Amino acid sequence: MTEQQKLIAEALDIRLGESAWCLRLQEFVCDCVASTAAQQAMRVREAASLMRLAPPSAMVSGGVAVDQPAIEMMISAQAFESAVLLMMGPDAGYMLSRGNGTCLATVFMPGLLEELTYEGATPALALLAAHASALAEVSGPDHDPRMGAPVSTLLN
Repeated sequence: MTEQQKLIAEALDIRLGESAWCLRLQEFVCDCVASTAAQQAMRVREAASLMRLAPPSAMVSGGVAVDQPAIEMMISAQAFESAVLLMMGPDAGYMLSRGNGTCLATVFMPGLLEELTYEGATPALALLAAHASALAEVSGPDHDPRMGAPVSTLLN
């Protein structure tokens, strides 16, 4: 999807289908990993736009409604990590690590079999990459929601 198509879709509030949205999330993960600290505001805004285009299945799988004014306020205060955590929602678990110029973020959310870890130039970029990857995994058309369910649920 080109930048112009993304802007048009956002303006029209068009929801992407599961496959297209998951593919865009996977591209976004690569963008986050390759981004510099100077690009994190742009990536946070892009993530918020992607969340607004999410198919209904993503909202069931761990996506949360985006509070755009709150996100913009956090970006203007350079509170990038807080903006990402707001988008992740209360059900996502995470762990951050930073050292030698690299940051790692591990994310776990309902529906995943195991946590996902990604690297980024900043904690916010690493969190964005891990969260986007987790959403793509739990929202994909091939995902079986029972696979990440508690064992007691699978046995019933």
